Amino acid sequence: MKYLFAALALMASAAQATGTQDFEVSELGIVRGSGYAFITIAPAQTISDCPRKDMIRWELSTEEDKAIFSMALTAQTTNQKLRVHMVDGDCLGDSGRPNITRLVK
Repeated sequence: MKYLFAALALMASAAQATGTQDFEVSELGIVRGSGYAFITIAPAQTISDCPRKDMIRWELSTEEDKAIFSMALTAQTTNQKLRVHMVDGDCLGDSGRPNITRLVK
């Protein structure tokens, strides 16, 4: 019985995937009618429990949100990466939302 509890505890901790990961930006865009931006990323993210793993989406409602889009555009045009922190359960549609975003070499 204690092995069952240990296995369940390990599975539960593996399901908590909140964290930080580096991505290349392969595509970025804005869905004007819905007011959100998206980036297609590589490799697929493993840090959020949102179902879609190859895309990150966020609203464009604040200056900070628009700055993330600028960072993504810079990453794509200069072959740099984005270091993104995401939190489990923070999804826009089926894709994770960036919580903290940095531009890295």
